[in-house]
Order: sequence, then C-alpha cells, then structure tokens
Amino acid sequence: MTNYIKWTDDLSVGVEALDDDHKTLISILNSYIEAVEDDEGVLVYDSIFTSFMDVAKAHFQREEELMEASGFEDYELHKEGHVSLATQLQEMRSKLMTSTEDSMQEDVRDFLVNWLEIHIMVKDQAYRETVTAYLDSK
Repeated sequence: MTNYIKWTDDLSVGVEALDDDHKTLISILNSYIEAVEDDEGVLVYDSIFTSFMDVAKAHFQREEELMEASGFEDYELHKEGHVSLATQLQEMRSKLMTSTEDSMQEDVRDFLVNWLEIHIMVKDQAYRETVTAYLDSK
C-alpha cells in the first residue's frame, strides 16, 4: 500500500498563495506515486513529472519575489537551492525518459518525496516569520 503525502496545517508557511502551491505540488506528487504503483508507463510519468517541474518553477518565482521583498536574510541561499533543484529535476527527467532500470521511477518518487518534505518543513519554514510580517505590514 502506498503512502501518499497529506497536507496538514503544520506544513503551512502562513502565505495562502505559497501554501496553495505546496498543496498542488503534493497533489502532483501523489499522482506520480499512484502512476508508479499502477505501472502506467514512461509517457505518463513524464507528463506528471513535467507538471511537477512547471508548478515548482512558478512556485519558486513567487517564493523568491516574496523573500526578496521582505528582506529575508537567507534569500540568496534559498534561491540557489531552487536553481540546484531545477537542474536536478531536468537531469532526473532525462534519466526517467531513457532509463531501462525498473527502479528509476521509485528513485524519482523517493527523491521528490524527500525533497518536498525538506523544502516545506525546513527550508520554507525558515522564511515564514519574515515573509508573513512583511505581508501583514502592507
């Protein structure tokens, strides 16, 4: 039985637009998990993975704009993490499309689950106070 990621209030960063992005990323990731479990094939995996990458890119831009505007002190470091992940996702997509290893889909799933948990629970929580204070002051 598959363990899907569930949204809980402790994942909230206190900014509705960013929380909505996170919920969408979780939903897409859950679709990917289901597709792997159902062995739906590389074209389905690629379609879902591409959606994940597109939403992540838009989310990163929205997040970076808020962090920069709020004066979040670790903005540059957080932004570098986004650039690094975007590169990793492109490389992973290429491997996903060309790999003959049965475990590749599970490796991608595990990577995305781990990344999303760390991204939301650790890295994004770091800017929560600064960004919410900035938005509250407007």
